[in-house]
Amino acid sequence: MTEREAARELHDHRGDQEEWEDTPARVKVQPARTEVVSFRLPSEQLDMIEGLAEQAGQSISEFIRSAVLAYISGETMEPFLDVQSGASGELRLTMRTPIRGSGYTSNDLVPDHPFMTVSCLD
Repeated sequence: MTEREAARELHDHRGDQEEWEDTPARVKVQPARTEVVSFRLPSEQLDMIEGLAEQAGQSISEFIRSAVLAYISGETMEPFLDVQSGASGELRLTMRTPIRGSGYTSNDLVPDHPFMTVSCLD
């Protein structure tokens, strides 16, 4: 049984009196302290975080801890731009940039006329 499965089982049976003993058990105390932090998020942001955490195979807590540590250590997402053109003349623009703070809206438009093709070779 994985640690996550064990935690889920304990959570699911936390109210079952038959699951708990009256005799205290010895426990190993971990050297690192942890704290519980509570904060509010708009539902849409939590939905996005849950989806990203699931894609990464992490719990929400693991995902948020990783993101916060990456931010603290100065890791940023490198900007990325990919432009693809299909046979129908449709243009697909994929842009990846560092995550913006809440409330950011982009109004950048892709023109519907063809772009000039430029090729750079070493």
